[in-house]
Amino acid sequence: MTEPFAISETSPSGKPRPSFQSIQLLRAVAALAVLLFHEKLLAIGYGGVDIFFVVSGFIMGTFGSRQRPLAFMGNRIARIVPLYWLVTLALCAMSLIPHAFSTFAFDRDSLTKSLLFIPTLDQTGHIWPLMVAGWTLNYEMFFYLIFSIGLMVNQPRVLTPLVMIALVAAGLLFHPSGPILQTYSNPLLLEFAAGLGLSRLSFPWGRWLGLALFLGAIAFFAMVAISGGPEDGLSRIIFLGIPAVALVAGTLTLERAGSWPRIRLLEAAGDASYSLYLLHGIIIAFTAKFLPLPPLANDLLAIGLSLAAALLSYRLFELPVARLLRRLARVWLEKPIAVIP
Repeated sequence: MTEPFAISETSPSGKPRPSFQSIQLLRAVAALAVLLFHEKLLAIGYGGVDIFFVVSGFIMGTFGSRQRPLAFMGNRIARIVPLYWLVTLALCAMSLIPHAFSTFAFDRDSLTKSLLFIPTLDQTGHIWPLMVAGWTLNYEMFFYLIFSIGLMVNQPRVLTPLVMIALVAAGLLFHPSGPILQTYSNPLLLEFAAGLGLSRLSFPWGRWLGLALFLGAIAFFAMVAISGGPEDGLSRIIFLGIPAVALVAGTLTLERAGSWPRIRLLEAAGDASYSLYLLHGIIIAFTAKFLPLPPLANDLLAIGLSLAAALLSYRLFELPVARLLRRLARVWLEKPIAVIP
């Protein structure tokens, strides 16, 4: 759900940055899996979130570990906040139209907490912001905060996983109540830590081990899907988090061995994966309400419209706004800011 590697063409020293096509493809697959889950076409599709979290840890560990803390957080805010705020505020505006979204309601407190990534209980008792898909961004922003603290002591890939492991251990031991403590002690934090661990590896193992990791992860996901999927908590880490780590490690190993195919259509979807993740729920609701078609036709239409909207959003909003905000930040800080994918 983050910006593509292709944007990071050079490092501050002027040397080319690595471009991981395998990660781009995984982004596309993860976003499409979540989309298919919400279309009720893929029961295990919510596991795309686990892939996203591992990928996020890998990206930050690979590209962000030498940034200045302020520049890092500015980069992340420029990347995550504009589209999320736009979609959230658009939902609030549309909810004011009579009969548009009968199940959506907001007040000043819920809107403020949603915009500031503060976990809170919604009307159904879930720890969800106003835009439900944004629950993952509460974890992402917390991860970025801890990582930036690690940057302050020049040990982001050491301090961050230690803090997250300690928080999860405390949560398992003390069973905290309240949405904030429950969120920031959730075992899902371990997936970011695992991604950071992968960023320390060079993946020299060869294509056969990479293929074994890749196929093993796919087979494990398939078995989990057949069995009905895990509950949240440690069971989710075991049955979705571990295969997500194996999948990311396998794809990176295959690419390192020169055995990863380029699929440009999926790479383009990977570029727009953040927009796809945030926008698809609205489009699914829109097509179901205003474009009543036979189930299969409605599903195909929603998928096509979601992909088209995501690509347009990425090109016309995400990239221009992020570049503008980074340009303003460079002027303010009077130093170059390396772009993190």
